[in-house]
Amino acid sequence: MKCLILGLGFIAANLAEFLRRQDLDVYVTYRETKRPDKLLMMKLLKNENVKLIRLDKFIEDTLANILREVNPDVIYNLIGKVSGKDEEIWFANAIVPEILAKTLMKVNIDPILIHVSAAYATGLSRKLIINNTIIEEKEHCCSEYINPKTIFERSKCEGEKALMKYHRDYGLKTVILRPTLVYGNYNTHEEWVRIYHLLRRGVIPMINIEISAIYVGYLVDIMYRATSCRACIGEYMYVSEEGMYRFSDFIEAMAHLMNVKGFKISIGKSMLKFIQVLMPKSLRMFIKYVGYRYSTEKMYKLLGVRVRDGLEKGMYELTNWLMRIYG
Repeated sequence: MKCLILGLGFIAANLAEFLRRQDLDVYVTYRETKRPDKLLMMKLLKNENVKLIRLDKFIEDTLANILREVNPDVIYNLIGKVSGKDEEIWFANAIVPEILAKTLMKVNIDPILIHVSAAYATGLSRKLIINNTIIEEKEHCCSEYINPKTIFERSKCEGEKALMKYHRDYGLKTVILRPTLVYGNYNTHEEWVRIYHLLRRGVIPMINIEISAIYVGYLVDIMYRATSCRACIGEYMYVSEEGMYRFSDFIEAMAHLMNVKGFKISIGKSMLKFIQVLMPKSLRMFIKYVGYRYSTEKMYKLLGVRVRDGLEKGMYELTNWLMRIYG
C-alpha cells in the first residue's frame, strides 16, 4: 500500500515512521527549509526509506503531478497552521483541503483521505457541552451548534466543510480527525520550546490547569486504523486520551528528565488572565478550553479504541528531542 503524507511536521514524522514499521511505501511532501529540527527529521526519515517530495507551492497542477507520480492508496493531510498571518492560517487550514479535494476529483477520487483537523474547529459552544464534556455536533459544522470565532477555529471548520461537501456531492472518501493538544517525539512547537528554556534557567512554571491531550504515538495509530474503517468514511470525531492532565504534569515530567531542581512558580487558572501576554500566541488562543474534556465515545464506537496514560513515554520522547535540538 502506498501512503502519501502532505506536510512535514512532527505528527507527519511520527506517522511516517509508524507506517514504515507496517512495511508500507511512504511518501512525505516538504517545503524548503533551513530549520535544524526539520533537516534532522528529514535525515532520519530518509534512513527509514521514506521518500521525500519537495512541494513549496500548494497549487493544483503541482499536486496533480505528485498524485499521478505516487498513485497513493491513502492520503494523510497534515498541512495546517496555528499562528502567523491571517491569510497564511486561512490558506493552510481552509484553502489547502479544498485544493486537495478538487485535484483528487481531476486525478483519482479513489484514495482514502485522512484529514487531521483540530478539536477546536467548532469553537466553544454551550450547545455541545454536557457535564463539562464537549461532544461532536449532530450536523457537521452547522452554525446552529458551533461557535468558531478565531481565524484558526474558523479556518479549520471551513477546511472540514470543503471536504465534507466533496464527500456528499462526489463520493470523496474522507475521514476527519480532530485531535486535542498533541505531544511527543519531534515536537518543537513554541510552547514546549519556551518551557524547555525556562527549565534550563531553573524556573519551573507549575501551570495548574486541566487540559485534554493525546500522545502522538496513539494519534498515528488511530490515523492508521481509520484507513481500514469503512464506517468512518464521511465521519468526523474528536481524538483524545481518556480524562485530562494537569499542564504541570507535563512540565514536571520534563524537569525530571532534564534533572532540573529549580524554583517552582505556581500558576492557577485565575492568574493566566494576567500573564497571557507572556505566553506564545499558539497557546493563548486555547486558554478558553481549559477544564473541558472531549468526548471519545464516537472514536470508540467507530474504531473500537480508547487510549490513556501516554504522558510518561510522550514526554520522554519530547524532552529528549528538545535536548538534541537545543542542547
